Amino acid sequence: LAAGKKALQLEPNGADTNALHSFTLLALGRNEEALSSIKKAIKLNPITPIYYFWPLGNAYFNMGENEKAIEAFEKGLKINPNYLGLLNLLAWSYINGGQYDRAIATCNKMVKLNRKYIEAHIGLAACYGLTVKDTESHKAAIEVLKLYPEFSLEKWTKTYLKNWEVAKRDNIVNVLSKAGLK
Repeated sequence: LAAGKKALQLEPNGADTNALHSFTLLALGRNEEALSSIKKAIKLNPITPIYYFWPLGNAYFNMGENEKAIEAFEKGLKINPNYLGLLNLLAWSYINGGQYDRAIATCNKMVKLNRKYIEAHIGLAACYGLTVKDTESHKAAIEVLKLYPEFSLEKWTKTYLKNWEVAKRDNIVNVLSKAGLK
């Protein structure tokens, strides 16, 4: 954080400086500040690089503004429709908003792009479990374990679902556990 603040003192109107600082702020859970920093970067650089949409969407997501998060991720994907990181974030935003069909389509696209992308299979296991398609959910969980036999649902949850509402997080953990992920 100190290095980011120093960089901003040296270059307060640097678009990339503000964008990179937003990543640090997100990691610290300072979502409103991160949003302000990335919005400033976008204003300074209207030809927005794709990586700016990651903190923009995440800040909105973490603040409970799921539709704005989806909009941000979709804008980034217009630049590169095959960017797995943004596709993954978009899929989980769809899941968070109960748009399971769209999440499944997005996860399937990720699998087509990279069969070994574990997050796509986790997303499919969650979506199928949430829509009570237990056979498909279990198949997706098996793919997760084939790719990563040491998978830990507890560690994954602490990393990826830490900003979710407790009820939604617990529901996802339950369906993933039921699918066979531990």
